[in-house]
Amino acid sequence: MKIIITLVIAALLSITILTFNKNSKVLGGEKTVSKEFNFNQPASIMVRKKLESMTLREKIAQMVVANAVPENFTEGSAEFKKFKRLCEETKVGGFIFFKGSSTDYVKLSNKLQSFSDVPLLIGSDFER
Repeated sequence: MKIIITLVIAALLSITILTFNKNSKVLGGEKTVSKEFNFNQPASIMVRKKLESMTLREKIAQMVVANAVPENFTEGSAEFKKFKRLCEETKVGGFIFFKGSSTDYVKLSNKLQSFSDVPLLIGSDFER
């Protein structure tokens, strides 16, 4: 069942990216996105170049947010190595933290951000 759900999610994400790419136009040999996006600012140019350099797999991975429990983690732990691999190899888009203290959140998010090429989206469940 998990495999079917994963495949359905991957298919939906792929369709979303392909639809976005279909809305792109080629003008004067340069690929631009439809006018609803403002790519005239310098930061937008950097974002566009980054997106153009990413593979489809990396773009899909950017839509994935992994969960993490930063409570009492150590850099040598298997859990930390998994988070590092998610940033460096899988290139996930972010993490959502459960449990732990704000100090734990800061330490782990700063460490994870150092492994990622793209800014991570960090979320947290602060319900107690």
